[in-house]
Amino acid sequence: MAVPLTEFRKRQRILFLVFVVLFVLVGAIFWFGFYGGGVGVPEGASVPVAPATISFNFSLFEDPVFEALDPPSAPLEMPEDFGRENPFVPY
Repeated sequence: MAVPLTEFRKRQRILFLVFVVLFVLVGAIFWFGFYGGGVGVPEGASVPVAPATISFNFSLFEDPVFEALDPPSAPLEMPEDFGRENPFVPY
């Protein structure tokens, strides 16, 4: 009976070491993946810069085509008894 017990402990020790190695490996991947700082900007690449000023061209509102537009029509009125009160209730 002593032989199977030692084989069980040997197998248990090997599995424990495998799980520890896997845990450390996964932890290292997450650590360097999330907190490693990333690659950053490669050398020779330029970082985009926001424009210094923003200007708007309002001449569209003075266009005769825009001034000829009509205001939108009134929204359509829906009847009061349109549809069922709860459409998910079976008939």
